[in-house]
Amino acid sequence: MILLLQGLVLFPAVVIVPMLEILWVLFIMVSGGLYFGDFETFDTLQIAMFCVGVFVLLLGIFCLIPSDVGPGMFRAMQRLHLMCTLVMQCRCISQDYKISGTQM
Repeated sequence: MILLLQGLVLFPAVVIVPMLEILWVLFIMVSGGLYFGDFETFDTLQIAMFCVGVFVLLLGIFCLIPSDVGPGMFRAMQRLHLMCTLVMQCRCISQDYKISGTQM
């Protein structure tokens, strides 16, 4: 979840959300093929077409990435650092509360 927040701080949601969906589809394809043994029955043409499909999928990610990094990137990195610090502090406070709440 923190990685999603970091991505949304650095880039617009129209970049991050499709990228996550593309990577999720890639993960599902590879893990399903390995788990169910689909890759074992592939012939040469099917392997080539699968590799072409994965290449096109990854090419779509690279087409979504913005090419310019403006001065707003530094401010985004500062906000990201501040957000991560706040999230970690909130986790520590909630863990301290749970520990102190069980000792009472």
